Amino acid sequence: MCLGLVFLASVLSENCAAIAPSGASSQYLHLTALVPDHDGRAAFSVLGNGFPVLEISHDRPGHSRLGDVSNVSYAVLPARSNEGLHKPPHQMFFVLLSGLANVTLPEERDDLWIKAGFNGFMIAADNVGDGHFTEYPSDEQSIALQTPFANGVLPAHRVIKIGGRYYLHGNTDIWVQSFKLLPPVRSCFPPFWETVRVQIIEESLDDLHRFSALSYTWGNVGRGPPNRKVIVETSEGQRDLRIYEPLETALLSLVKGEAAELPLFIDQICINQADDDEKASQVKLMGDIYTKCERVIVWLGPRTRHSDEYFAFTSDICSEGVLSRVMGPNVGHFREVFDAVVDSTVDVGGVVREDRDDILRLVRLYGHHYPIRGAVDVLGRPWFNRLWVIQEVCLAPQVVFTCGSYSLCFDCFRAGILFYTIWNKPFLRIFQQRKAIHQQSSFMSLYDLVIKYSVNEDGIKVGAKLSEDRIFGLLGLARADEIKDDTDVDYNNLRNAYTRFAALAARQNLDVLLFSQKSDLDGDLPSWVPDWSMSCLRTPYGYSNLTTPVFSAGGSTISQPPIVDVALGASDRQLRDEAAIRLTDGGLSTTQFRNTFDPTTAQEISEKIHRHVYHLGQMEINAELKRQSYSITRIIRTVGIVPWYWVPASEVDVLRLCATDPIRAARKWVEGACDFVTDMVGVIRASSAVQLTAWFLHMKRRYYNSVDLAMVNREEVFRRVGLDGGLLGTREWELYTSNLYRTVGRRLFLTERGYVGLGPEQMERGDAVVVLLGSSVPHILRPDVETDAVAGSSQTNVGHEGRMTATLD
Repeated sequence: MCLGLVFLASVLSENCAAIAPSGASSQYLHLTALVPDHDGRAAFSVLGNGFPVLEISHDRPGHSRLGDVSNVSYAVLPARSNEGLHKPPHQMFFVLLSGLANVTLPEERDDLWIKAGFNGFMIAADNVGDGHFTEYPSDEQSIALQTPFANGVLPAHRVIKIGGRYYLHGNTDIWVQSFKLLPPVRSCFPPFWETVRVQIIEESLDDLHRFSALSYTWGNVGRGPPNRKVIVETSEGQRDLRIYEPLETALLSLVKGEAAELPLFIDQICINQADDDEKASQVKLMGDIYTKCERVIVWLGPRTRHSDEYFAFTSDICSEGVLSRVMGPNVGHFREVFDAVVDSTVDVGGVVREDRDDILRLVRLYGHHYPIRGAVDVLGRPWFNRLWVIQEVCLAPQVVFTCGSYSLCFDCFRAGILFYTIWNKPFLRIFQQRKAIHQQSSFMSLYDLVIKYSVNEDGIKVGAKLSEDRIFGLLGLARADEIKDDTDVDYNNLRNAYTRFAALAARQNLDVLLFSQKSDLDGDLPSWVPDWSMSCLRTPYGYSNLTTPVFSAGGSTISQPPIVDVALGASDRQLRDEAAIRLTDGGLSTTQFRNTFDPTTAQEISEKIHRHVYHLGQMEINAELKRQSYSITRIIRTVGIVPWYWVPASEVDVLRLCATDPIRAARKWVEGACDFVTDMVGVIRASSAVQLTAWFLHMKRRYYNSVDLAMVNREEVFRRVGLDGGLLGTREWELYTSNLYRTVGRRLFLTERGYVGLGPEQMERGDAVVVLLGSSVPHILRPDVETDAVAGSSQTNVGHEGRMTATLD
């Protein structure tokens, strides 16, 4: 009996030391027990307050008397043995020294797993009633001590808790639960709901296998108890537990993807949420659990159309490898790269220049279809505003963001946010403006500020409640000059405010007229006055950016002599090639090539682009002609034409055959009809194949131009069709195509003097093409009975750098 008391005291002192708070304190001992309930049936319980109070401090261990015991017995249980239904002869302490025990009840689904050592101490007091089942499932024998209480009397106690999901949780200070996701169970009846199915895994915190942890939002807390069923597979069969609906949605989605390959730790399943003591001890282990997991899977919620677009877009830009390089090996000079991206006029070189150019190329390729609604959808999810996620994500070695069936690693997700910062033009403009004011003490003119914050292309325009604020709201940022000093603030007359500003700006830069584009205020403003409040104000045609004109038709000063744009010593072929390129994009690319490269290189680039475009255009024309030739309408119009391979028989021969051998004649007629039907079916099949192919290419070009289909060997495909694969993707080709898109909607015109150019869509016969002194491009003027009107700007084939006045022929 003395040996048993000493052993029990040592075990209990270890237990109490683990659960007692730091510093001197008093702590009641709580013990797991099997006790009879009010109906005499065994139930799992937690007993306390009747057991000893332990005084524990830093400098001495705590010891206390457990109670009177007698007849300590020593039992050896074979491996994989089962005691069946039984009950203890007396109420007793039960201590498992080695092995594993599983205790179940006859009519309950709850059970208790007892592990040797620290977790192997309990009270068996169900010596009345039906008793319980005990199984020893380990591959080694189990050894236990059974110590009955003296006189068979359980010490005074209070029931702290009765019942519970003991089969999920062992000793919470040492053992950690995870589970393996199994294929869900599908209902046999509509709407064929699926039920989550898991298999519990329990391991020591010090000897954990690879596992993942899930970071998510509970969602329905406070709206009632969990009501979604989960099937737990155990050695004794299936058991049930309940979780909230958001977690069920996450698990059903994860089990269909690769995220469920490793066991998962999820607090809602792996911690008994009804047990405050267990939650308290598990919360202390969260740091260890998330540090030791393989990765944390962040579940943002179910998919939407916008979230799919955002995840797919982010995956595409990350596949380019530019942002990962900038955030990784080259992060040391990222600030220089960012400044160069914000202001492309900054002179940089080396790696910084390479990164800047690659980022600008990325913005040009992907910025026009940035899924802003998808970004708002994803970043607005409740997960981002949850306190627990900070430690869950920061401690984990790897983090994967999952939304529906799409997943992104942490660095890819971060790259998507970085791209938004770079692409977000309003933010970049503010950043650049602050830098100019606070670091360089540089202020812009009011005219430059107005065009900077009013031109938005197809993007989101900076908001202003009143249209007059497009000018007045920027007065504080402008430097003192004639325009600012002479600007009168008047909120009662929008026409007067815009007209006066345009007149003042025209004194310094006549190209302010180029911003006079078609708008909703056309009837309220003079035709030459820009409407800065229009929803889509574009960079003028003839400007490479807002401040850099490509041409100088009117010169910058009155005294500048006219320059005649005539090619000297050039062959007819070179002139034709240059003229063809000029007609396609108004001469923008040719001029920009000359400003960037030496004359020889510029000429070679122009010729290469011309050959490529000419060949590509010819292929498009041939393809369209072939498509038209295979159209059903074209085929129907040829029905009356006799095929070359058909020689009709004479009427005499036909009548003779019908009279002498009508059966043979009928057979001939059937054969002819079959041949006709066969030919028609073949024609329809060929026509359908061609038309469907053309329709597919048209839809791909319109909606899925970024998707690369069937281009396994790109260079081989280009070589086979005669295209220059090395030209595509170069900066020169991107410059040319971007200029080409800017000519959409413009009209080709011919003047009385033989000048050819591109003008605005609304130009008409009889309009005058003039070059105003100080304007970078010619203008189209239209005489009006009441007032002179400006129809728009134009680009002529000869008059870009010279002065000319002509009338449209």
